[in-house]
Order: sequence, then C-alpha cells, then structure tokens
Amino acid sequence: YMHILIAYLLNIIDLLLTRFFISKGFVELNPLMKWAIDHNCDWFVKVVVAGMAFFVLYWYRDVKFTRIAGWAVFGLYAILTVWTITQFIIYLIYK
Repeated sequence: YMHILIAYLLNIIDLLLTRFFISKGFVELNPLMKWAIDHNCDWFVKVVVAGMAFFVLYWYRDVKFTRIAGWAVFGLYAILTVWTITQFIIYLIYK
C-alpha cells in the first residue's frame, strides 16, 4: 500500500511545482485549484483535504473499489508529476 503514500507525496510535489510556476507568471489550468490558489487555500486543499482522501483510500484498502481507485490515483499523479517535472526542466533550460 506504499503507492498511496507515494501518490500523496507526488501530490505535495505537484503543489510545490505549481506554486513555483505561478510565482513565475504561469496560470493554473485546473479551475478548482485556480479558485483555491486565488483564495489562498491551495495548501489546505492539497495537504489536508487530499490527505484525508488518501487516508480513506488507505483505511479501506481491502475493498476492491478502493484498491482500484488507489492505483488509479497513483497512476494519475505519476503522470502529472512526470509532466510537471518535464515542464520544470524545459523552463530551466529556456528561461
């Protein structure tokens, strides 16, 4: 069940990289997170609310649906993190 913890850590990495890009003038494309950033509660959403969601996935890890959901969330965050880190590298090369 380490994938749930790794997905949570990738979530935090996404938050940090998003905040970095916003500080450089980029815009958040996710309308829900854009709202959270505009209202200064993105940290709360990503750390606390997402943390609670990941805890629920862990707590119900023996239920088939949550096992599938946990792996799906892990996969999505892995793809998102690879994409964001790629963008970060491109930014550093061409800034």
